[in-house]
Amino acid sequence: MSEASWVERPSVGAKHVRVFLREITAELPAGSRVLDAGCGPGSWNYAETPDLRIDGFDVLPIRPPKPWQDGVQWFRGDLARLPIRDHVYDALLVHYVFEHVTEPAASADECRRVLKPGGLLYVSVPRAAAFDDRFYRFAGYFAKYALLKFGKRIEHQQR
Repeated sequence: MSEASWVERPSVGAKHVRVFLREITAELPAGSRVLDAGCGPGSWNYAETPDLRIDGFDVLPIRPPKPWQDGVQWFRGDLARLPIRDHVYDALLVHYVFEHVTEPAASADECRRVLKPGGLLYVSVPRAAAFDDRFYRFAGYFAKYALLKFGKRIEHQQR
């Protein structure tokens, strides 16, 4: 899709920090081993980064859509207890995940453990005062108590 003639993408200077996931993944060196934590159907379009070796996982059985490209693997796992050796990944992307975890300290420890020394850790979470965060909380409590689904897990565990 081409951009309109009046649209100009912002340029990122040498001293600016990359904040968008697509910018970060685009700049990872070819062959980088990347862990996409809590990926659901994929935190980004993996086809845009064919030179990365990507492992994605989620606590739910939600896999990225097939066909997968070479170098993409998926497993079901819990961020607080990863079945991975120490210091495996060049980059660990935790995109909108920490608000869902029930054990944030153990999850943070696991992130540090599986990331190579000097590796890139990207963490993003929704702003607690934002509409979508408030909506997730409201919907969870509504389902749990108003609809009498007492086994329902509240999605956003953390702020």
